[in-house]
Amino acid sequence: MSTKETISLKSRQLIDFCRTLTLDGDISDEEAWKLRKFLNDNPECCSEWPGAEIDYLLTKVFENGSASEHELKQIASKLISIEMKSFKIFNKEQIDELIESFSPYDCILPSIPTIVSIKSDSNPDETYYVNLSDSSCSCSDWYGERRHFQPNTLNRCCKHVAYALHKINKDSEYPEWLQCLINECRHSKKGLNPKFRWTIVLVKNNPVLFSSGNSDLINIYAHHDGNFSKFGYDIKEKRWSYGIRPHYSETIKIALGIQL
Repeated sequence: MSTKETISLKSRQLIDFCRTLTLDGDISDEEAWKLRKFLNDNPECCSEWPGAEIDYLLTKVFENGSASEHELKQIASKLISIEMKSFKIFNKEQIDELIESFSPYDCILPSIPTIVSIKSDSNPDETYYVNLSDSSCSCSDWYGERRHFQPNTLNRCCKHVAYALHKINKDSEYPEWLQCLINECRHSKKGLNPKFRWTIVLVKNNPVLFSSGNSDLINIYAHHDGNFSKFGYDIKEKRWSYGIRPHYSETIKIALGIQL
């Protein structure tokens, strides 16, 4: 059964429910039974895509009363495939519109209804799935360190989320501070530090991004010589790292004091 041009509200609820079961890329026997119960409680889902496909698979899997490890992997693969198909309803033009409408003054990642597959840096046979609607990823870093943060907050940005944001928008740039973070993750092959606090303030009507942890060093993303770059400022020693400072550095220091 193929997808329709639109998805009913009940089927969207089913897809959202499936998403909660596959955050780590796998599904347990208990989660499979929860999915079976959802369909039993909402039988109208079984008459259309994707419920009909899921219902057919679960009926076969549970013929003997329980699912094998191989069958659970089949279910997880089917759910991920369905979620990816559902997001294809949003074409490239719609994604571009969402990116263009993203506010540069909000300290969050853009919510883009698409799932992006990203190959592992260390194992080319392994693929991670990034859901840009809530900035989630199937990798161990995201699942172990980031899943408890609110959707689309910067702390959820593992390197695969950054890779995915770049992958869907290679032809144009995001707001300068976000593009700077994406480039940083791509070059370092690391995600943003999940233990940092992130804040945006306006300096001379331009957004400036701050990040801080438990040390005296503050990271500042701001303009310098025509580029948006990363700078360091030591609060205790009251100096800029390597003596390099952004434009309006004194105004930024005042804003930094307000934030702390």
